[in-house]
Amino acid sequence: MPSPKRFVSVSLPLRPLLLAAVCAALLLAPGTARALPAPTLFATTGGTGNSSVTAPPSQLYRLDPSNGSTTALGNTGYAITALAQDPTTGILYAASNNKSPTAANTLLKLDPANGAATPVGLFGELSIPDMSFDSTGRLFGWAESNDELVSIDKNTGTATPVGPNTISTYGAGLTFDINETLWLFGEGEPGPFWSVDPVTGVPTERGELTSIDEEDAAISAASADCARTTIYGALNNFGKPPANLLTIDTGTGQLANKGPTVTAIDGLEWYCPLAFEFTNAAPITVPAGKAQTLNLAVIRGPRIKGAASVNYAAVPGSAQAGRDFAAASGTLSFGNNVGSGSFAVTVTPDPKAGKNRKFEVALSSPSAGGTAGAALQVTINASKPKPAKVKGPKKTTSQRPVFKLKSNQLPARFRCKLDKGKYKGCGKNSKKGKKYKTPKLAPGKHKLVVQVVNGAGKKSKPAKKTFTVLAKD
Repeated sequence: MPSPKRFVSVSLPLRPLLLAAVCAALLLAPGTARALPAPTLFATTGGTGNSSVTAPPSQLYRLDPSNGSTTALGNTGYAITALAQDPTTGILYAASNNKSPTAANTLLKLDPANGAATPVGLFGELSIPDMSFDSTGRLFGWAESNDELVSIDKNTGTATPVGPNTISTYGAGLTFDINETLWLFGEGEPGPFWSVDPVTGVPTERGELTSIDEEDAAISAASADCARTTIYGALNNFGKPPANLLTIDTGTGQLANKGPTVTAIDGLEWYCPLAFEFTNAAPITVPAGKAQTLNLAVIRGPRIKGAASVNYAAVPGSAQAGRDFAAASGTLSFGNNVGSGSFAVTVTPDPKAGKNRKFEVALSSPSAGGTAGAALQVTINASKPKPAKVKGPKKTTSQRPVFKLKSNQLPARFRCKLDKGKYKGCGKNSKKGKKYKTPKLAPGKHKLVVQVVNGAGKKSKPAKKTFTVLAKD
């Protein structure tokens, strides 16, 4: 029923293990996780409380769930009584009421940035005071004029009754929770609230709302938050401003006032963006040595309602698939209410690599209207080079003998010193090695010391070669 309302937050009785799993998926270690986008509680002004007059166009608001304060975002052009976000696409839908100045009883798509609305199609003669998507993307509404649950075709707006009329409602807040329970809230104290079977449309009374000291008040909009553990709703006292933010315990029906909000709120929905991010944002450095497997965790949120997926792939850089890491790509899938997942990439450090090599692991093609975060950078450290192989004469009459130097790594360079001298550069390694011709040496015994320095700056143990320059006759 279009009218001024109050906001309500509902605490849900949840299976402890399921709630713990969801919380674990959403709570991230400080300083390691990339930030997920923030959820937003949207609200619209709607009806006037007077069914005989045309309602003014609704404003779209951003609502602070902690105290009910609002920020105006834009005029929708329609009198809106219901909001619902499709978990399979992220699209925000709205319903105009039967007194809308334009397109009455119409399903709309709403731009969350400014409230601009695009008509989808008519509900028919039914007026929908609230609606909600299940986790598979099926849209349901409560037709207060007939007091019945309807399924709504989100492509055409057609509303089809699900089951028979068995109750009389006054106000109608409708939302699914984390357990896929469809809640229906009607008039306030001592009004009842129900769970509704989405297959048969049959409501089951679950209790009575208590501690609302407002005569004729009714909850006529409801929405579960992004964690799906708390329901917020609009409590409407029909023309007696202001509306207030409340909390409800669905186990007891207990309500508690949180604070005032703008009058005439008639639509309410948590808008939950969907982003996929690596749980640990820090670049990964793989030490030199044996092959190892990286188990990479990905979190999705803040929307966990509905199934979703994102593709992943290891993308070559200076590190190459098949040499430095095993090729890896695939699709990471998340079930309904699942906030995290993981996949593995195996790194196979090449001992012949003379420098650190890099590749990245990227996320792409997110489903359900989501976004994919930045790629994860992986660096494979080069191993310490082995001592150089030094080949040359043991005895020679040449005063500038030639030695062949070779390292097991590329890129790498050599440093050489003779006898008690200092190290000096003596060339770069190649696949064939490097020929090194000494400075002019006096006859006698000499010692050549060679050290390998690879592209990562790591030095080998020195290789030593003792030789004798013979005096010429």
